[in-house]
Amino acid sequence: MSLFPKSFSQTLTAALLALSANAFAQEAGEPDDLGAIDGLGAIEGLGDIEELSLDSMLGTVTAASRREESVLKAPASVTIFESEDIRRSGAMDIPDLLRHVPGMQVQRYGPNSVTVWLRGVGALESNNVIVMIDGLPISDPFDGSVDWSALPVRLEDVRRIEVVRGPVSTIYGSGAHSGVVDITTWDRDRPPPTSADVGAGVDGNGDFAVIGGARFGSTGSGPLRYQVRADGAVNDLWSQGAAGPLPGAKRANAQGRVWWEVAPGSRVLADVGVTFAGRTDLGTILASPDEHRRRVAIGSIRYQQELGGVIPSIEAALRYANYQLASNENTSAAGRLADADSAQWYASLNARLAFAKWLQGNAGVETFTSWGRAAYLLPDVNDTWRTWSAAYLNLDIDALSNLRFNLASRGDVLTSTGHFEVSIRGSAILHGEVGSVRVSAMSAFRDPSFLERGISVIAPDGLSGTVRDPNMKAPRNSTVELAGQLLPAPGWSASLVGFFSGGPTVYRLEQPGPDTFGVLGYVRTFGEELQLEWRAQELSVRGTVTFLQFMRPPETVHQIPESSALTASLWIQGAALNRNLSWSLSGSFASGRSYDTLRGLDSQPFNASIPPQALATGMVRYRFAGPLAAFVRAQLNVPYDATQVPYPEAAQQGALGLVGLEFMP
Repeated sequence: MSLFPKSFSQTLTAALLALSANAFAQEAGEPDDLGAIDGLGAIEGLGDIEELSLDSMLGTVTAASRREESVLKAPASVTIFESEDIRRSGAMDIPDLLRHVPGMQVQRYGPNSVTVWLRGVGALESNNVIVMIDGLPISDPFDGSVDWSALPVRLEDVRRIEVVRGPVSTIYGSGAHSGVVDITTWDRDRPPPTSADVGAGVDGNGDFAVIGGARFGSTGSGPLRYQVRADGAVNDLWSQGAAGPLPGAKRANAQGRVWWEVAPGSRVLADVGVTFAGRTDLGTILASPDEHRRRVAIGSIRYQQELGGVIPSIEAALRYANYQLASNENTSAAGRLADADSAQWYASLNARLAFAKWLQGNAGVETFTSWGRAAYLLPDVNDTWRTWSAAYLNLDIDALSNLRFNLASRGDVLTSTGHFEVSIRGSAILHGEVGSVRVSAMSAFRDPSFLERGISVIAPDGLSGTVRDPNMKAPRNSTVELAGQLLPAPGWSASLVGFFSGGPTVYRLEQPGPDTFGVLGYVRTFGEELQLEWRAQELSVRGTVTFLQFMRPPETVHQIPESSALTASLWIQGAALNRNLSWSLSGSFASGRSYDTLRGLDSQPFNASIPPQALATGMVRYRFAGPLAAFVRAQLNVPYDATQVPYPEAAQQGALGLVGLEFMP
């Protein structure tokens, strides 16, 4: 989880373990993760490591520019989790794993209910980060957020996660206001192992959880392959709040994928799936402990073609997604806030470009057509269609053997109104044998969602006025980064990023009451992200520290909940007994946060604070001689029974334990 994907230390460790890991994987029927790392396939010993170029040791990244490129020369700050890191992390779910990303903050407020944001942008609205699964966006167009409980993948189904820290609107458009989380599942050339898992857990209040999943697929080298995976959960962990119990979380998910090798260099991929999830929602936790039931149905088809010359390859994609949200309607107000329906058509065409050895890049066009409907939307927003169309160009210019310039630009137009947005990025990367230094400047925007453009204040007496402006323009953000990574010696790596970001983050109310419009809250953020890492043959230690400083103008009366000014994480992993026994200990810390905002259906001023908090996680996994493995996971929050959001109705989180079995024939 380096600032860049794989540091020199990760590569050294991978090389030292490649032969033993390969033998273990073949005996256990697991994929050979280490051997697949770029540049390591032919390594036979330590002597070969010294002959590898730094590019080969660091590997490649895709999410920074939507094309595979050297990490050493990437134009953005990137953190990557490989499959081995994920499997041995001890994390309960994907948001838990993201706690170890510099600048990433995760708050859990109920069973399987979390908010995730980057670099202090987004807070409880959590809609400034785009989440991609296998290269396609999955954010809900209704409010721009991501329901982490309804993701079509579990942590066990993930092969790789790339997190781009900082604005990436030049590549991904609206929503990539502060970053991108790109989740990669198993692909045709690296099929997932046939496996199943089941686990049961209990927290300090005696509430239980049962989770499980299974996956299988075709093997061999035929032109047609498939994969099917399914999972389910009943989760009451951390469902107790100071104001009473919250509804537990429920989940059922089924996904299928087909790969068809039409001809050499020509491939079709088709995905279809549906996810059902029930949980507590932060939007109505103030009104009643109401369960929100979400159904997400997604289908997509992609065509990939290798060409040659100036355009080495192209990919065309078409995706449809439908998001439905309903509540138990324990109260009419909560029901009005919960019930919503939205859909989105997404189409794209992306091409790699190779004009010369020193001038390469990629370009693409895409369009989003979204629809949203809810009882509480204003008439001019409710039950309407909106279409964004966009084109982007990304170029890498290798001016010298150790100097690269990156230039990227994107134009987005809302076709229904003609509103036009332009995003740009420029980077200079000086790279050498022991590291690299990069300076970048980039702009970003986030188009207001259906919810932000047209929600109405809902008071006990019903609708009492608008709080959003249907014609409000997209907030913009500008960021400057100075980043460096040092690889001083085998086993060690250090990376540091400093950044300044300025612009509006979210819409806020300046005063409660009817006929109130949302205004832009301008925030200037200074930040530093530091990561240190050390690896030996069977042990690794990684640490991150992030400092954030916020500057807000005095006229901004009410604030969205603050981010922590200081966050830190420490992650220790180890293995023994020929790697049949693996263990992990990790901890994360977040400094206290002060809140000055509005809450409740009648929008009353609210002031609160959250004390400093820490979370400790441990995991032990043992693989028996056969296809069976057992694991134990535990978490402890300090202070005990604290809430991570400033609402007493939210869950109090203490300790939990989880035991389970994995079956890999």
